[in-house]
Amino acid sequence: MIRVYITQGNRIAVGGGWVFNQNLKKALEKDVQFVDSLEQAQIFLISGVSLTTKEEVRQAMDNNIPIVFRVDNIPKPSRNRGMDVANRMRFFAEQAEAVIYQSKWSKRFAGDICGDGEVIYNGVDTSLFQPNGDKLSIDSTKQIFLFVNHSSNENKRWEEAHYLFSELWKDNKNTELWLVGRFENEQYNFDFIRGEKVRNFGTVENRNELAKIMRSANFLIYPAFADSCPNTVLEARASGLEIIGINNTGGTIELLNPDLDISLDRMGREYLSLFNLILGDK
Repeated sequence: MIRVYITQGNRIAVGGGWVFNQNLKKALEKDVQFVDSLEQAQIFLISGVSLTTKEEVRQAMDNNIPIVFRVDNIPKPSRNRGMDVANRMRFFAEQAEAVIYQSKWSKRFAGDICGDGEVIYNGVDTSLFQPNGDKLSIDSTKQIFLFVNHSSNENKRWEEAHYLFSELWKDNKNTELWLVGRFENEQYNFDFIRGEKVRNFGTVENRNELAKIMRSANFLIYPAFADSCPNTVLEARASGLEIIGINNTGGTIELLNPDLDISLDRMGREYLSLFNLILGDK
């Protein structure tokens, strides 16, 4: 069984790399042992540029532990304590046996910094996120629009979602907007001026509860800008939601390709194949 170390891989949280870590562990539970320290590992997987340090990368190099660097996007220095993101990403990529991009868009956008690499799309846990299962009790004639934002990142484009829903509400008063994530009172209450119906669930840490909310809705409004491979879109697609308000900049459109297998099985097979290839070359 291959031994893989992921920095902060045991953290259970919603959003981005944390969900990826949980999903990858589930996808590879029969073939990979995820260990708690670099000393135990045969492969060091960096699942996000801000989740490890140069010192830990140098430790892996000194011990001849191959590195796999997963590139999602280029994080903004202003959101990461002024980190020299480009320099760090270039250093990680140069030391890595393989660079993994989360979408073709990500590879085009970050490829000048991180070089060539393979595209492996994220997968979604379809045992959780699926159309069938418990739903919230609501009026079956009502159209439910969902907006999910687990971060304060302005690229999620909350204001665009807000105005899109207001336009839809003008044409059909039997609609409701559900919010999941970080929203202040004025955002979901005071800023709606026509009497639109809005329900704020707040931050939902329990993924079973999030799945229940998703399958109870009809549409996901997702205008996010420059998202490489958003888990929210994969989860909504697996839950049977129609996804609207899409921004052309980012990898979202790629995830809506009906020929794309979004399962954990596919993601697990592709990562396992890569790990075996790397170890076979050693």
